[in-house]
Amino acid sequence: MKPARDVCRFCIVSVGIFLGMAMPQQPAGTKEAGSITAIECTAVFKNDEKSPQIRLDPKRDKGRTLHVGERLKCLSDGAIKITLYGEAQSIDKSLDWYPIPDTNPSNPGGGGGRPGEDFAGTWSLDKSKSQGLSQRMQGADKATWTITQDAKGISIDQKIEDSGQAFAGGGGTGGGGRGPGGPAVYKLDGTETNMEMGQATASLKARWSGGMLELARRTTFNGPNGEVTSTNSQKLSLSRDGKVLTVVIHNESPRGMTDLTMVFNKQ
Repeated sequence: MKPARDVCRFCIVSVGIFLGMAMPQQPAGTKEAGSITAIECTAVFKNDEKSPQIRLDPKRDKGRTLHVGERLKCLSDGAIKITLYGEAQSIDKSLDWYPIPDTNPSNPGGGGGRPGEDFAGTWSLDKSKSQGLSQRMQGADKATWTITQDAKGISIDQKIEDSGQAFAGGGGTGGGGRGPGGPAVYKLDGTETNMEMGQATASLKARWSGGMLELARRTTFNGPNGEVTSTNSQKLSLSRDGKVLTVVIHNESPRGMTDLTMVFNKQ
């Protein structure tokens, strides 16, 4: 018969092994990146591409520590509110994993955004893979985005070619908007910019969320019945090889809401 001391030691080791298997394991040497502040939807997380998905509980996991390399995903209407590197963010209706970066997205050490996330170049719209395009965009012969990006800012110049004619600007659905001097420039340090766009005034703001860049534009002008406001949100992300650009766009105006996804191939 085993002494009571050995039995106790065996129980402790067994429980420790069980907990080690049941609790999600963090990769060795990972750094803390932030915490979850609220969960307002069904959500899951995982530590890497191969680990199983683990469901987040709104009560238990509120305040959970986030580590570099974890991936969060929202599965239904709502959001995961997180504090990442001291900055409040949210993940809304995500379709892809949002990997937690190994550096502060707002201050990656001299660059304009996350290292390696360079959207600059000329991009051609792939209408077969895009969703929710307007009739004008669907019927166009060609649609291209020319993105200019440096350490300080990013701008998008949209061109639609139809029957041999080229039209600049996005009609409110795509592109970064245009001012008197050309395409609007969004600052990559997170500060807001105000500019005149014809008879309207627009406020522009960019923010990084993992590997995704969100460009938000709020436009106001005085109409016959008073001030009219519209908003435009564009979330840009690149494929791993950097050859495909996906842009998820959400528009709101007095006429209603529209959502579309534009997929581009690099020229």
